[in-house]
Amino acid sequence: MIDDNNSESKEFTRQTRALQQIRLYLFIVFGLGAIFSLLLLLKPTRVGDGSEYYALYLAFLETMRPWMTDASFMEYGRLVESERIRGIVPLGHLSQSFPALKLQGMADFNHFWFYSFLASIIGSIISLVGGQFGPHTSFLILHWLLLCLPTLLAFRYYGWKGVVVVLLMTFGSPMIWFLDKVHTELFTYCLALASIIYGLNARYVSAAVAMALASTQNPSFAIVAGFLLCARALNTKYRNYSFWEVVGVASTVFVVSLHPAYYFFRFGVPTPQLLAGGTDLGGNLANFYIWIFDPDLGLLPNWPVGCVFLVFGGISLYTTSKRKDSSRSVNLTFWLFLFVYFLVSIYSHSSTQNLNSGATPGVSRYALWYTPLLFPFALWATSWTVEKKIRIIITTFVFGFLLFFNAHSNAPTRPESYSTPTKLSAFIQKRFPNFYNPPAEVFFERYSGFGESPGGATVMAVVGPDCKKVLLLPGLDRIRVAAPSECLIDTEALAAILKPKQTGLHTAKYATLTANELNKIIFKPIVGKNYRLNEGGEGGSVLRSGWSVRETWGVWSDGRMAKIELPLPPSVDGNKSRVIALNLVAFTHGPRLGTQFSINTASQKLWEGELTGQPTDVVIEIPVEVLIDDRVILSLIIENPESPSAIGLSSDARKLGVGFISFRYLQ
Repeated sequence: MIDDNNSESKEFTRQTRALQQIRLYLFIVFGLGAIFSLLLLLKPTRVGDGSEYYALYLAFLETMRPWMTDASFMEYGRLVESERIRGIVPLGHLSQSFPALKLQGMADFNHFWFYSFLASIIGSIISLVGGQFGPHTSFLILHWLLLCLPTLLAFRYYGWKGVVVVLLMTFGSPMIWFLDKVHTELFTYCLALASIIYGLNARYVSAAVAMALASTQNPSFAIVAGFLLCARALNTKYRNYSFWEVVGVASTVFVVSLHPAYYFFRFGVPTPQLLAGGTDLGGNLANFYIWIFDPDLGLLPNWPVGCVFLVFGGISLYTTSKRKDSSRSVNLTFWLFLFVYFLVSIYSHSSTQNLNSGATPGVSRYALWYTPLLFPFALWATSWTVEKKIRIIITTFVFGFLLFFNAHSNAPTRPESYSTPTKLSAFIQKRFPNFYNPPAEVFFERYSGFGESPGGATVMAVVGPDCKKVLLLPGLDRIRVAAPSECLIDTEALAAILKPKQTGLHTAKYATLTANELNKIIFKPIVGKNYRLNEGGEGGSVLRSGWSVRETWGVWSDGRMAKIELPLPPSVDGNKSRVIALNLVAFTHGPRLGTQFSINTASQKLWEGELTGQPTDVVIEIPVEVLIDDRVILSLIIENPESPSAIGLSSDARKLGVGFISFRYLQ
């Protein structure tokens, strides 16, 4: 006889647990939603290829087409005119991009449309219910839903421990910078992470579907998806396919075909980079290590939390293997999955022609593809940590510090930065320059001061921060030398020394300046000679902190204080006191008549007065007592620097005060 009361009780308990589980899922979803709602308060900023994704979003929303037409370009032009997105590419420039991908009045871009298509679905749903959200909001909602996927999966398989791991990986890494950026990094990260969580639990078809979705924007992931389908086919534990697995296999095949099929039937190539440029298959394979270890581009030097995961996770895996504890063991198939993922990513990234890519807070975007690989190590590290109270205390302190450090370094509010070295990179190149030679492109763009600007095309050599290490570049049209200002190098003299070494050079190479060469190139100003501070000007070596980028006329101070370091001309009569004229101009506007400022050394004030918008020679005497090794550091103190954006003149946010044009010693 069946106990009806007992059956009803079990059913009630089951339903109660299901409701509790749903509540927890909703708590996670809305918790992440609260974070993204805060990101909506930030001013949208276009980085990298963001304009293309915005444009394709409008193409889907307005014309229901995966390519640009005159109508969709018109909508994009309205978006540009609205000025809702900072730094968005002008309509004329975008419409002329990628001429090889224009076809009968239609235009494609070098990047696939699936990411924008997903955002357009959200935009369409919002418009159906009467919403008026812009493109950026639709993309942020998509980012929210994407991050929910691996977080909920981690909760399903590992409970709150899994949620903590995903949150630490996301908010404790450079990925936090991409949360509000319309770029495919978060898209790739979330889908790859979901695939790895599925793979760790032997759900190979589900893992393949997630990897196939990632392949729409990164077609090389199709190989990884194919491996996962093979892993399922060879799996003896689940020999028979369920209905949903059959659907998953078919979906994987369909989705991985989207990208290559679209471009093949339109342009006869499987991916647009082969037609429009940007790819050299395996061309940089010799530099494969940079995505992991390079101090500027690599993942590990720029992800301290990940390094902790790797170390603690490795310790956990080792100790459990010694105890023959199978709770943290992983089958060979999963390790092969990670290995294939790694190899495919390495080859894909080594095929790019632009190693030092933009749209990043510093670390390469490509390096972030490897972030999901550390999920199992992070999981094991967490399990190892909670085994003892002392470990919990130590790791809580360590992670608290690292999270704060990461939030400061990679906050979404920070501008993109791919033309300046990281602190670790600068330390190595200044203190231990022979320890590591980065790829020439990376060293040039991080240390030359030109980045990717056209002005760098005439640079024949770049001096490192140690003032001795030099990168020589081939090309007869390269005639200038870029050197750190603190080295006080006469770049014309150095160019004359390096020119014979550059003759016949076919590839970039590193060299080290000898003591004799250094003695010949130290900047020694000549009395009466005018040294200009404009881009490429001879006087640029005297600039220290507080200056903006050098322009065609000179350079603006940026902030309340700007410093210069002046070497003295060789003494003729033994009197080291010198008179110098600084040719300055003030940032003035409207009713404001001038800029009040002073020129000081560490011990005394040398000049005080007011400048107007006209170039003026400010003549000061440099007394002997302020000299240090025949040099003097002058601080220009500006009373009220203002930004053009603050007073409505332009979008320029620099706090301008004094413009420095040139200097010359009068005696």
